[in-house]
Amino acid sequence: MNIAGMQVYFASDLKDYGRTEDGTPFIGYTYFVEVEDVRGNRWRHNHYFDGVRKELHEEGTAYLDNRPWAEAQCNRLVEAIKRAGEIKLHRWHEASPAYGSDAYVDYGQAADLARERMEG
Repeated sequence: MNIAGMQVYFASDLKDYGRTEDGTPFIGYTYFVEVEDVRGNRWRHNHYFDGVRKELHEEGTAYLDNRPWAEAQCNRLVEAIKRAGEIKLHRWHEASPAYGSDAYVDYGQAADLARERMEG
């Protein structure tokens, strides 16, 4: 798919990486690359970059900050995609439209409301 005129960027979301020694969830960042058209339709790359690196030790799991590495990987991917000027859709999935965009108003908002009803 040709991406001329589209934004290419990376963003993050929260991810549960496991349990700490006291049993509480360890929540950290996971990073991903998206392409967004002028209407707000978005496609997200299938590969995510973990902002947390887990190391197993005899005394338990250590959760280490991996954000600089993950951000650098995302930046490299963003630049490569911009240079190529296109994406291969088999490596991407359609993501929710950008909040408030034309695409969100046209059909994303209805999808959010339906999802909320199912969860509620």
